[in-house]
Amino acid sequence: EVRFAFQPIDSVKTGEVFAYEALMRPQSDTIQTVSDVIRLSRVHSKMPQLESLTWTGALQEFRLQKEAFGEAKLFINSMPNINLSKKTRDFIYTTYHDDLYRVVLEIIESEQTDSDCMALKQRAIHAWGGEIALDDFGTGYSTETAMLALQPNYVKLDMAMIRDIDKDIARQTMVKHFADYSRSQHIRSIAEGVETQEEMRTVVRLGVDYIQGYYLAKPELEVKDIPLEKKQQLRQAYREFVNGET
Repeated sequence: EVRFAFQPIDSVKTGEVFAYEALMRPQSDTIQTVSDVIRLSRVHSKMPQLESLTWTGALQEFRLQKEAFGEAKLFINSMPNINLSKKTRDFIYTTYHDDLYRVVLEIIESEQTDSDCMALKQRAIHAWGGEIALDDFGTGYSTETAMLALQPNYVKLDMAMIRDIDKDIARQTMVKHFADYSRSQHIRSIAEGVETQEEMRTVVRLGVDYIQGYYLAKPELEVKDIPLEKKQQLRQAYREFVNGET
């Protein structure tokens, strides 16, 4: 009773889709949101099953639409303190081993991370040749401390920092500082929740590496590219950034 939609993550430099994030979409009449699924899983002590469902479901949908993915990576959300069972890890490796290097383990912000649990996740994803992303940076437990502990390949700036950023000098300063610092640490930055052309142009000017949000494309059950018009706008914004134009 769940499916997975895919939202593009676009490269600022090329304007092309770099990755897709798999987002759970309940199909039930009684359980309609991901928040409902998580809440019920917690109440009934089914979080390990939810973690397993997320991975196996996202990878199954990826396999079914692999041609549409092209060379794009696959971001899969993961609870910080819930590990996959050995049985599930073995199943994933046996079934999808040829594609696991394309997987990015996205740690979602919900609670303080247990170091032993996270270490096991890191070993598994690195053994598969995959990468790690820290989600919702700038809120809750997703702070500089978590960034140092996880050593992610990508950090996603929370949409609360991005919303109306074109009108907020203080947030512009924060995002530019973060983008510069991330680049110095060989970590790539992703601006989440970009919903307007002005927000897009601003985060490009501030130096983020990738953009995700409704302005470029909404999550769809069918994997889709972003419209050519949006690619051209993104490329133009990047050219202006490189040339030092406002």
